[in-house]
Amino acid sequence: MDTSNSSASQPQDLAFKHEPRVVFCCLWTTGMEPGQDHLVRILALARRGNCWESLDRLVVGEDPQASAARAKTFGIEQLVEPLPPAEALMELQEFIGDSTAMTPEGSTLERWLEWSSKKTTVCATSVAEFAALLTPGRHASGSTEMIRMLLPEGVTKSTDKTTPAELIYALGSLMKLLHSSSSHALQLAASGYALALDRLRVSDPGGSRRLQLALSMAEHPSTWNLKPPGCDTPVPDLQDGLLSQSVAKNLGMGVLGEGALPRWHAEACRLEESDPLPPRPPDERPLNEAELKLVDDLFQVHLPACLAEEHKIDPSLCRRSSQHEVARAVAEMFGTRKLLLIHAPTGTGKTLAYLLPAMIWARANGMRVGLATYTRALQEQAMDQEVPRALAALTRAGDPGSCSVSLLKGRNNYMCWRALEQLEPEPDDDPERWLAWTTLALFGLTDLSGDLDRFPKRAPVRLGSVREYRRALQRLLSNVRAQTGCCRGKHAERTCAAQVARRRAERSNVIIMNHSLMLTSPEFVQTAIFDECEHLHDSAASAWEHRIDFPTARAHLNRLHGDRRPGILDHLRSRTLNSSTIGLDLEAACASAAKAGNCLIWLEEEATRYTRWRGKELSQRGVQEAHSLLHEYLANQDSQLVEARTDLMEALLNLDSSCALLAERLAEADLPGSERSKRQLEVSRGDLNTLRSSLGDWLPMHDDAIALDNKWWYEVETGPAGESVLVATPLLPHELLGAEYYPNLNSAAFLSATTRQRGSFDGALRFLGLHFVSQPQENEGWTPRTVETSAAPEVFDYHQVFVGLMRDAPDVHDKQRFLDYASQLIEFLTDRTRGRTLVLFTSLADCRQVGEALQASFEERHLPLWYQGMPGMDKEELATLFRERTNSVLLGVDTFWYGADFPGETLEYLILARLPYGVPDAFHHAQCALMGSGVQREAIYMPRALAKFRQGFGRLMRRTTDRGCVLILDKRITSSRHRAFLKDLPLAGFQDDDGARIQQGETSRILKAAFEHMGLTDHLQRSGQGMDFTPPGTQALIMPTPAPHTVPPSSPRPGKADRPDPSPLTIDPEDIPW
Repeated sequence: MDTSNSSASQPQDLAFKHEPRVVFCCLWTTGMEPGQDHLVRILALARRGNCWESLDRLVVGEDPQASAARAKTFGIEQLVEPLPPAEALMELQEFIGDSTAMTPEGSTLERWLEWSSKKTTVCATSVAEFAALLTPGRHASGSTEMIRMLLPEGVTKSTDKTTPAELIYALGSLMKLLHSSSSHALQLAASGYALALDRLRVSDPGGSRRLQLALSMAEHPSTWNLKPPGCDTPVPDLQDGLLSQSVAKNLGMGVLGEGALPRWHAEACRLEESDPLPPRPPDERPLNEAELKLVDDLFQVHLPACLAEEHKIDPSLCRRSSQHEVARAVAEMFGTRKLLLIHAPTGTGKTLAYLLPAMIWARANGMRVGLATYTRALQEQAMDQEVPRALAALTRAGDPGSCSVSLLKGRNNYMCWRALEQLEPEPDDDPERWLAWTTLALFGLTDLSGDLDRFPKRAPVRLGSVREYRRALQRLLSNVRAQTGCCRGKHAERTCAAQVARRRAERSNVIIMNHSLMLTSPEFVQTAIFDECEHLHDSAASAWEHRIDFPTARAHLNRLHGDRRPGILDHLRSRTLNSSTIGLDLEAACASAAKAGNCLIWLEEEATRYTRWRGKELSQRGVQEAHSLLHEYLANQDSQLVEARTDLMEALLNLDSSCALLAERLAEADLPGSERSKRQLEVSRGDLNTLRSSLGDWLPMHDDAIALDNKWWYEVETGPAGESVLVATPLLPHELLGAEYYPNLNSAAFLSATTRQRGSFDGALRFLGLHFVSQPQENEGWTPRTVETSAAPEVFDYHQVFVGLMRDAPDVHDKQRFLDYASQLIEFLTDRTRGRTLVLFTSLADCRQVGEALQASFEERHLPLWYQGMPGMDKEELATLFRERTNSVLLGVDTFWYGADFPGETLEYLILARLPYGVPDAFHHAQCALMGSGVQREAIYMPRALAKFRQGFGRLMRRTTDRGCVLILDKRITSSRHRAFLKDLPLAGFQDDDGARIQQGETSRILKAAFEHMGLTDHLQRSGQGMDFTPPGTQALIMPTPAPHTVPPSSPRPGKADRPDPSPLTIDPEDIPW
């Protein structure tokens, strides 16, 4: 950068000279949407001179009784001098005046003001935006929990709603963090954001105003940092001028300045002073009696006490015998070389049940243990929520030892600092690029882990249009992710967060990983615990498969030598026109890249040619024969697939050699920007070598001939955008687990709420491949391993659950009628329950179709409806929105069958649309051809379906106080062929009163029983809302109930629908599956 000192001063002056005028505002509402939700209270504080002026207004709606009831849920016993919503909001707008409103969540205030006055000039920002700008990462969420976390000692948050005083204290804590930041972080924040602000003024005045406010508040804390009225805790001592004193004096040196290092660099140096822990020490031992006694004490006394203190409840309510049983079983497994399969029902608290014994045993043996969750989100939940609880329980037990726990993800989830440095924008770049890069660089300077999952993907301030920011951030993230072999040498490894995370894990007693990473790192962890183990079968297939999609392959090549945009080699050409040192090598690399590109085009053409031929054959043969078509095509057709694949592999090998030589020449020439080009070449070489290796696995060859393994699935699939995808996947991942992975484990536990199916562990043992390791074939070459099972008792009282089976629902194979029925049922039910409903589908297309059909109706009724596939909404946002509202409806697919946690009133009605059978696609038929249809059904197909169904059912009960209804719309469940699904549910039988009450019948009868179970019958009768539901298009299909003999047979019995069902259980005894 060749920018002079004077060019830096103008953005600085504009950014920091303005002294802010801020009003701290909090709206207590039942939700974020005016018209659908209700305003209960308005609180505001404005500094006038050296004192605070306050506004506190209670709000009453059209129904005073309902308003008083809402107020009580907020801890307000009496509505004193309340105002109507519009009048209260007008007073707030006048109170704010031309100041800026600081809120917990800025857009909510603006929505309410616009709703009341149709036009408002108030600009609102939030503590969350302030955090996202200045401390991106851990504190950059918009939740109440974030504000609670920032409150200083002595300030206790007594309610879930935030007050202006809490906003002031939280903002002061954020500023205190900023004041303690390194000089490089302060220089980066001051200079980078000043440059972004300078350019935003032209393109986005609203966004620039919010950014200006945040920078001004950080520069002038004296304008707002005053002890709030009625509070005793002092505010932190903050000085004005922090940012203006830190701005870069010469932007020619870059906004980071010389010698800037990421926060994890210091930890990397410390880690080098200690040795890694072994995955399997030679003298490991089981837990002794004293250590087993500690486990018992933890779960009988100390953990319940800690949880009771956390939730402010009686310790007896936190003591779980099931959790203790699981913990004891896991503790006794360690050091025995056994494999243990555990059934831990929903609500067991299994994470702590295996975490605490693992910590005690790993510490006692001086080694490391791996805990594998299904997803990265569950990893973070275990690390952020359960590990602190485990440590607190150990401390309370007086345990003097220390135990280190770390989180480890795949390399691609971490930041490479060297890559980020090389991507610093030019002074005249777009404001979105400056905003994205500055925030990302600040994250690297302040976050200890460099885990990019912790980096917020939203813009740090609300912009007029987020498209350009998202595009700039996406490009940055794709280029700063750590790659295999991207950082070589001690200094580079210390600045690569992936390398540091690996070193941290090597020195930890307990490492929290995910299934895929655990399976692909067999030497790293040899004592393991697999949580949600029903996913292990599919995780193994995914971890060991090879996929090549042509758009990604093209992008890798275009990054080097672009067709439309210049690539790395093209930029090098423009910078080294007069350099004879690398000219020839550069031209050779360009030629190699062009040759590889042509080979890729040829392979894609041949793949397309094959898929066309396959399509014609399938139209005549059927999908059952699809698994053999590629073999047939390669053997009998005039195919050039193999030749195209071989030519591309050779071209990629030549391109890699050319790039390696070019990188050496760049190092020798020491040209401007050569370090950045070398890094880019290293990353590209890693991508291309991965591509070449995957090509070899897609069509393996031996002695120049195709050598396909009959236990692998080789195919050309069609991607979501119609592109060809080359795939090689193990057909029997459970056999690979049993034959290749489990024998190398020292000890392992496998836990889930679905390991016991149809009253037995046999299905799960087969599905997970555990029966292979316990009964190896003679030629397998290892000693049989002991596999034990353990089942903990149910935790919840399922008397609180009603299960309804709809006998008059249309057949699920009559798709449109069934979806119409589901839509009308959801509308009918939720209109009477005011939401509180989760609907689980097995098809995203069905979910989206029903969601779109219901959207207008729900908007008219002011009832929030969200569905998976909704434009602009990802699954995390959907889950958060549904969790935060008690009067909403969520339609979801696979993600929400597993692991979604919606306790309390948020979810009281669960609808399972269809039985979750898998689609019998070509892969399924390939498994059947290899195993036999009956074996495949028992070993894979049914265990997967039963596990998913049981997990879906488990979404309803998440706490001992939960209560609700499960409605199953797929009437196949009552037939003998499908009754295995019922057998896996905790249902009450004729002889046993334990379990959920189950009833089948016409939809109207089932809904009435559900309303009665939830205590809604009287309310619905008083409100005049009918309880009779008639399925669409079924009138002619459902025969009326015959009347007594005195009434003509063609007439329905009058008043039958109005009479209560005489029997709570209407399933025929022959249909009971036990």
